[in-house]
Amino acid sequence: MRSMSSRCALACVAGAILLLASGCEVNLCRAGFYPPPLDLQEADLLGTWETQYSRYDFDRLELRADGTFKQVYEEHIDEDYFFETPWNQWRLERLPDGLVELYLAGARYFAASPAIQAGGLYDPFRREFTHPVKELVLAVRIHCDGELILHHMWTSPDRGFAIFGGESLLFRRVEGP
Repeated sequence: MRSMSSRCALACVAGAILLLASGCEVNLCRAGFYPPPLDLQEADLLGTWETQYSRYDFDRLELRADGTFKQVYEEHIDEDYFFETPWNQWRLERLPDGLVELYLAGARYFAASPAIQAGGLYDPFRREFTHPVKELVLAVRIHCDGELILHHMWTSPDRGFAIFGGESLLFRRVEGP
């Protein structure tokens, strides 16, 4: 089995060939994110992932091989706020168009919680609204530098291109399994 970074690089090269063959004149590194490799396994997601929404709050996910995860959110502004899930179930879903989504039962969306109550979240890769119920849905993507990332959904479709989602919408792995 190839390493994740070499599989990611191959996926990026394959994407470049497909775009060039179709006549697109897109700079792939500017495009920002790509679908994960077709041979992505659940084991490729194991470990601890983090995102920092501001300098005062961060969100951490720990994914285990037994199909469970824990979410820890901390906010330190005026009063400290701490949220932690029990060990809940997670799963991957492979969509027919090659996209992969991670479903985290019982996790919360902290990037902008009122958005869910105001009509759902926008998936910038599927280009449609999603209405998660008692779960957090993240898009599994490859960054142009070859790093596997977990990408938050948006609060509206008019945020610009997916590449401008900002670092606060990306969970990056900080620790392996």
